[in-house]
Amino acid sequence: MLFTTVLPFLAVFAIPAFCAPASADQVVPSAKACPGKAYRTVIRNAPSSTSTSVAASASPVPSLQTSNLAATGGAPAGDATTLLNLHNSFRAQYGAKALTWSSELATYATNYAGGCKFAHSKGPYGENLAAGYGGGYSVTSAFNSWANEAAKYDWNAPGFSSATGHFTQVVWKATTEVGCGVVSCADGTIFSGTQGQKTSYVICEYRKPGNVVGNNNQYFTDNVGTKQS
Repeated sequence: MLFTTVLPFLAVFAIPAFCAPASADQVVPSAKACPGKAYRTVIRNAPSSTSTSVAASASPVPSLQTSNLAATGGAPAGDATTLLNLHNSFRAQYGAKALTWSSELATYATNYAGGCKFAHSKGPYGENLAAGYGGGYSVTSAFNSWANEAAKYDWNAPGFSSATGHFTQVVWKATTEVGCGVVSCADGTIFSGTQGQKTSYVICEYRKPGNVVGNNNQYFTDNVGTKQS
């Protein structure tokens, strides 16, 4: 199937400051991927935000039972269960502990996603965005667009890259909580020319945030594990 990548936004939203990080540790918002139908992908980079201190490791609390997700806010219960399970199954492959579902993060994600603005919220959390339209697009499609960046990550040269920022956030060992929002957006808000089809917009928020730059990329060494056999 033919794939076309549209890249003009890269120059507009480039983050050159992170090519040479300042002395203070910095939290880099994950690059935004917006996979639409199979033949259309839009990739943009995020504006920067900073943090003075982010722990290199943490011990997550046990996962919520999926039966409790319906009352936790954010994505519908079915989507929430799917997203939590996808995150935790994938994280386990890289030696990262299971995340818990946060109703606070899920509500934040849903409220922001409701504006149908394809740009980072610049909030205090780690954040992954994805959007697509067409009958086959789902929260699994969104998650896979983030997880598939693993193929581009170089463990011999750990660090942040706009090509792998979603993946590194998903598997970041210090992250302990996730909450996601899933909304439908009208034609012309995120995509144009969708012939009236609504766009599914998926946002996941993470606490503690990943993609921490500093300390000679030791944070990436500590938090992005290799895939376990």
